[in-house]
Amino acid sequence: NGATFTMYGGNIYGNTCTYTGGTVNVCGTMYLYGGNIYDNSAYYAAGIYVMEGGRLEMSGGTVGSSDPAKGNVATSGGTCGVSTNGVFTMTGGSIINNTGVGVYVGSNGTFNVSGTVNISGNKMDAAECNIKLAEDKTITVAGPLNCTTPIGVVGKKDQVITSGWRTYMGAADLDAYFESDTSNLYL
Repeated sequence: NGATFTMYGGNIYGNTCTYTGGTVNVCGTMYLYGGNIYDNSAYYAAGIYVMEGGRLEMSGGTVGSSDPAKGNVATSGGTCGVSTNGVFTMTGGSIINNTGVGVYVGSNGTFNVSGTVNISGNKMDAAECNIKLAEDKTITVAGPLNCTTPIGVVGKKDQVITSGWRTYMGAADLDAYFESDTSNLYL
């Protein structure tokens, strides 16, 4: 509680947990600048679990793997990349090729994204599932995104995804840069 973990490089891999948190549980602050967190498994939240009151700032590194066979695996079909009930700010890095939801924003979570990020290739039940939002949760686009940034979103049926950047971008432009992983979401 209240601790700080800073990761600049290296690997965290091969861990198994029968419940939540196969790799890193954050109840203080984690800074992820580089390195790889991959090939871990847990019932839920196999990669990084940001607990309520915790904070993750990711500007580099990879949660998952370029090799889909070595991504993190949520055996429950839950989150395998990053699950947050705290504050998750992502300005760089990749959350890729995990089996389960790439990023889950829980009922007490906040997700801020900007910069050059890659959240892609995460699959649940063989379907792409990159970001999932709890009911009434939003993603805040906290700054410009690189034009090649892929972000797909899954939420509750008829949930609305909005952006503070809608003020600066026309709705048609916003729709061109964000796409839904399911037909039930509206941008």
